Amino acid sequence: HPGGRTMDPQVPAPRGTAALLDAESWFAAALGSASESFLLCDAQGRIISATPAALLLVARRSPDVADLPIDRLVHPDDLDQLGRMLQGPLPPAEHRVGHVRLLAPDGDEIPCALTVRPLPQHVSPRGPAAVTVEVRDLRPQLSRALAEVQALSHAVLNSVSDGILVVSRTGL
Repeated sequence: HPGGRTMDPQVPAPRGTAALLDAESWFAAALGSASESFLLCDAQGRIISATPAALLLVARRSPDVADLPIDRLVHPDDLDQLGRMLQGPLPPAEHRVGHVRLLAPDGDEIPCALTVRPLPQHVSPRGPAAVTVEVRDLRPQLSRALAEVQALSHAVLNSVSDGILVVSRTGL
């Protein structure tokens, strides 16, 4: 009796951890513990599940996104782009990439890169029945790019020996 437990000879021993988890349970557990931002959506674009990182990104709780159409999280001007990524047949080994602005509940716009991949076991000739949507927050990249432009502008302005006057559109 290892670990202080009595083994019952009538109960068959487990065939290993893999035998205890079906693919769906495993996927749900993996999604729930992922540190990256992923959404699992059905063919109609309804969110089935989301990683904690994705929920944090859009400032929502899991019950708030369950069965929510993904387009409710996207800026209205970017819905066409989202539609192109989600619509139509997508072979199992392929993916689609695009850029959209997600909307936080307070109205903040979050520039993101989305990568849509079909779940291979859920693909039919009509297209995927379920997809994963990887969500990558672009704000850190945009902040770095802005800092680089500002540093370059500062360096250029500091190297000019002529006087420079900056005027607003209103003449101030």
